Amino acid sequence: AYIDDLSEDFISSLNLILLKRYSGAGRQLLFDSDEVENIDEHIFTAIRDDLFSICNEVATNDLKYGAEQSEWQFYKHNGFIGLSMKSATGYQFQIHKSGRGTENIYRRVKKIGGNVSMNILENTFTLNIEIPIH
Repeated sequence: AYIDDLSEDFISSLNLILLKRYSGAGRQLLFDSDEVENIDEHIFTAIRDDLFSICNEVATNDLKYGAEQSEWQFYKHNGFIGLSMKSATGYQFQIHKSGRGTENIYRRVKKIGGNVSMNILENTFTLNIEIPIH
């Protein structure tokens, strides 16, 4: 049902959806999308469903394993739309390994021609995704 709200203004709708999820879990969300606010909506049309699924999976994983405030930033850089996300985490890769959700993130990003990197350093999870825009 949420995805139907994304057709008008993808970034604003995504922000609202994530705010609902994070506040419902008692977590704070810092969402910065100033750099992509003026991007033509038709750019999101082709990648909307996959980008929503990616963001939804990232949020699900963060709400499951993360803590404290989560910082999401969308940006535009050299023909790419990027997502940078950071939060505190207790996730230990050595114990938990990579799950189906993480595999789905990699698969969907690759499907739309993007790149993804994830890292955990000193109990801070960082994710960077870049997707080419045409």
